[in-house]
Amino acid sequence: MTQREGMVAVFSGGGLRDPQTQLDLLGRLVPGADDALPGYTVDYVDIRHPHIVAATGETTHRIVRRTGDLRDKAIGQILWVDERELDAVDDALSPGFYRIEVTLASGASAWTYIAAPDPDTGGS
Repeated sequence: MTQREGMVAVFSGGGLRDPQTQLDLLGRLVPGADDALPGYTVDYVDIRHPHIVAATGETTHRIVRRTGDLRDKAIGQILWVDERELDAVDDALSPGFYRIEVTLASGASAWTYIAAPDPDTGGS
């Protein structure tokens, strides 16, 4: 995991890049830099989990979805958060999303969030 002075990297192709979401969830604006995630695309999912809707104010959420094709790339930002903030994001996005480690186009490693499998369909 790429680190910066006690911070961890999180890649967001979606809502976590939004300044208001950052303020609401983390209490501050989070520094970031443009990056991309090869082998993934940005997609949308409908949110049914009341906890996530309450935390984000959205019923549709942009997510990164793995394609496995390195010609695809999700455009987003690498954001730097501390461990407490990472836990806050985990809490806000569960149970609908989970965190995985990825390697970005820049070569940096970061956490990102992907949709948890839908218990009704077995897919995401």
